[in-house]
Amino acid sequence: MAEPNATTTRIPAVEAAVAAYGFPPPPDWSTYSGRSEVTICDMNSAIAGFNINGSVEPPVMVALDATRVLIYYRNVTTSLGYLVVGTVSDTGITFGTPIDGGFTNGGATVQMALIGTDKVLMTYYDAANNTKAVVSTIAGTVPSVGAHVAVVTGSAAETVVCALNTDVAAVVAFTTNTNQGNSYILTVAGTVITVNANTTFEAAASGWNGVRIAKLTTTSFAVLVGIAGGATRLIIASVAGTTITFGADSVVCGGILAHYNGDQMFLVALSATKVIFGIGSNTDFTNSFGQATIAGTTISGVGNYNPLIQLKGMHAVGLSATTAMLIATAQLDYSASYAVYPMVVAMLTADTTAQPLTPALTHMHFGPENFLYAGGLVNNGTVMTIVALSATRLLSLVGVKMGTGMFPKIILHKL
Repeated sequence: MAEPNATTTRIPAVEAAVAAYGFPPPPDWSTYSGRSEVTICDMNSAIAGFNINGSVEPPVMVALDATRVLIYYRNVTTSLGYLVVGTVSDTGITFGTPIDGGFTNGGATVQMALIGTDKVLMTYYDAANNTKAVVSTIAGTVPSVGAHVAVVTGSAAETVVCALNTDVAAVVAFTTNTNQGNSYILTVAGTVITVNANTTFEAAASGWNGVRIAKLTTTSFAVLVGIAGGATRLIIASVAGTTITFGADSVVCGGILAHYNGDQMFLVALSATKVIFGIGSNTDFTNSFGQATIAGTTISGVGNYNPLIQLKGMHAVGLSATTAMLIATAQLDYSASYAVYPMVVAMLTADTTAQPLTPALTHMHFGPENFLYAGGLVNNGTVMTIVALSATRLLSLVGVKMGTGMFPKIILHKL
């Protein structure tokens, strides 16, 4: 089977450069006989004000079920944070009416977690750098929100969230005044949020450069954190009721400084005992991909793979106990005044037998969008987010920043 979108996305010179940097060549797509990949929506024309200014945070998306997603975005005209439900078909996406979500400061570094049927917990920080949380409930294509509550007061730099169980979530927030991690169990009744006691960790850090979180079980989660100075660490937390206990951290990458606010990091739990992660530098955009085996709060079998290709805006989602899909942009020549940075789609396959465990990047190809930058690198992650509607249907929301404009599109991936 020919590669999807072959007439528009195959760039021989770029492919040669990618191969030289350590990625495998474009694969035989017959291994995915039903695979297709198509841009189904230009968000600029679909929703007024969605063409967000490049100086604010990118949109965020969470899957509600096999056909619906909830999207947060910041309106370029009103500067307010809005929520909208999209319904996905094989050929397009339709949207309900956007609502103002009540986010002060628009809602910076918004994160989403599905905590029940048609119920999403969102965290963010406001204009006063307070970490806050709010629940959205969805009726068909109509979202509504409850009261916004404070999780951490002041000095918030980044917050991440993952659902552990119905109406139970773990939240990790980094604060710049103490340079430590703060972790909380949030419990929800309807749309009312209870913030339980804080457990601190990595309190001796001189600063953080990005954090990611992933559920392992209903009573445990993993945290990937970039520590100032270059070390990226993996930590496992166990949960008993509303009490969090952290195990010893493990340095999973000592030579690459993850990008601040986490747009150069991903962490995916493939199972309760296996995580896969990616880390990128905020200077030269070198990358390290790795995986680890988990037993309780003990980490072992850490392995790393370091392709020399430069990737930016990395996001990944798990597909099975051994595979995940990664989307990113390839930074092949960022010194050029005008350059095309192709969207990269890659399958990450965990090695289940070798020690130390070393992940393989397989089935790499260029996606249906290429990105043209004027003036070299930009600070915003180009590829914004990817969610799994099912094990064979994924939706990504990608965009390119040109000047002060951001031009987002939605792509449907079918395996």
